[in-house]
Amino acid sequence: MQALVVGEGSVAEQLRSGLSARGWDVAAGSADLARLKMLVFVCPCSQQATDCADMSAEMWAQDCERPIADALAYLGEYRSALLAAEGHVVFVVPSFAMSGAKGFSAVTAAGEGLRTLAKGAAKQWGKDNLRVNTIALDPQHFVLGEIGEQLSAVMGLATSSGFGHKGEVAGDIVATLDWLTSEDAHFITGATLVLDGGIWMAG
Repeated sequence: MQALVVGEGSVAEQLRSGLSARGWDVAAGSADLARLKMLVFVCPCSQQATDCADMSAEMWAQDCERPIADALAYLGEYRSALLAAEGHVVFVVPSFAMSGAKGFSAVTAAGEGLRTLAKGAAKQWGKDNLRVNTIALDPQHFVLGEIGEQLSAVMGLATSSGFGHKGEVAGDIVATLDWLTSEDAHFITGATLVLDGGIWMAG
């Protein structure tokens, strides 16, 4: 089986290495239409906080609009192959996409847009057994260094939660991806799996 992992940066790289270790044939640029079983789209994320007022139209288009347009393009290109394989699509976003984060409004909007896209695609293609889900990760996986730590700390304080284990992408998160393609998970679609160690909780 082949998995196409779209994206750059640490999260995408760890997903590729983890899936390879589990026996997947992993592609990064284009996929073999006859063997494609899973498409994973990793939301790009700026490493620097930027105030909304300081963002140009070009910056907003790059950080917010382009990821959604790219995701749509990949869905269009590989839809037929994934339908034939009764495959699976996964969008991977930072968990602050559901709550907002100071200085990351464009990425937040992109992540929430991808979650909405996943729900719409899941409803449209469910009758053909093509499932579409979203996985939300600890911000530290996306935003490295002190800024990422601060984002996680603020979210943890806001929810009075989080037990300090954000999950390892190449191990824990890949195991979930692998499971989502199994028959045991045949009923899961249109969902957002928040795998951030409990720092974000609705309500």
